[in-house]
Amino acid sequence: MGSRFHAVGEFPARPPTSMTTLATHSDVVAEQHRIAARVTPLTDIGPLEHKWRDLEQRSSCSFFQSWTWIGTWLTQLPKSVELYLLEVVDGDRTIGLAVFGARTLVRHGFVRSRALLLHETGSTEMDRLTIEYNSVLAETGREREVVIAGVNCVAAANITWDELMVSGVEAPALEAWQTAVRGTKWRLILRKESNCSFVDLDAVRGRGGDYLALLSSNTRQQVRRSIKAYEKSGNLSMSVASSVQAAAEYLHGLQELHDAHWQGRGKDGAFPSEFTRAFHDRLVRDAAARAEVQMLRVTAGDDVVGYLYNFVRDGHVYFYQSGFTYKEDPKFKPGLVCHYLAVMHNLKLDNRIYDFLEGPQRYKQSLGPSDVKMYWFAIQKPRLSFAVERFLKRVKRVMRRDHGRSAI
Repeated sequence: MGSRFHAVGEFPARPPTSMTTLATHSDVVAEQHRIAARVTPLTDIGPLEHKWRDLEQRSSCSFFQSWTWIGTWLTQLPKSVELYLLEVVDGDRTIGLAVFGARTLVRHGFVRSRALLLHETGSTEMDRLTIEYNSVLAETGREREVVIAGVNCVAAANITWDELMVSGVEAPALEAWQTAVRGTKWRLILRKESNCSFVDLDAVRGRGGDYLALLSSNTRQQVRRSIKAYEKSGNLSMSVASSVQAAAEYLHGLQELHDAHWQGRGKDGAFPSEFTRAFHDRLVRDAAARAEVQMLRVTAGDDVVGYLYNFVRDGHVYFYQSGFTYKEDPKFKPGLVCHYLAVMHNLKLDNRIYDFLEGPQRYKQSLGPSDVKMYWFAIQKPRLSFAVERFLKRVKRVMRRDHGRSAI
């Protein structure tokens, strides 16, 4: 497996909140006042759904922390995947839940580590699902203490691990994880950071619903020109899948266009395997039944311009995937037109945020005038291989910097 790391920094440590711990052969319970945390092997997901959905209702979770996403993921994973359940309780009330995948990772040919991964598996194929807005599911207002209790519990648990990997968290969640490891011998290594561009729909409403006014003059011109080009083929319209069956049909139409585009460029795209296809088929059907997905299709006359695959939770719309019909004429911009119509559609629905999620694609920055930072990191125990890896990365950065100076 290739390197999963894109190290851009690391954070120092601070003493964690004091806790007493009680270790047994099968699990660990960490207590602070009435708060306790327990981590156990997860072998039966059946009883977990009710507990997870109950906590969801008391949380401010993202769609990616919801049972719709997590439950689908757990259902589709092969039985061979090793999983652990973290539960944090206050008295008899559950205030935190998370699932860790466990896997031995090898990178650079010499770093071999036993990893725990939050809501991921360590498998390149299965982690192509790309979770974002991730962290431990926690009761609203208690996110920080839940993360700290959870990390302390995992630290004391009877589980062999070298690093704990977390993908796609916002700054407040990162700070909570950072606090949890301070004062220990561990290091929090920042693997990657990126912006998520989004549209503040309330801000658009504050400007009288004129979304284009928030964009650059160049982007406005491209959108308007592309709309005019498409309208020559017939009426430009957007339809929303209104049933579970229609949502599944839109997904399959999206996948066909998506695959054709990426395979034409010699790449796999987002649906390369039976696992990813089965996951999304199940997810879309379950989410459609709960009104947690938007499957959108844009047409110009009889021609399909494209499809959008969005999640929805508490007024937050997450653009996840797309499939477009591309033309050689540069006036036709299917992505710009589809997203423009989707933003206008969600303005009418009183949603709050239209989120393009993480990615360096230029169109996301052009269409999303606001952004939020997202972080990917690893908590590493003291290991010689990690120290060598960090040293070599520092040398590489210095060499790149010096090469850049010499080129000036």
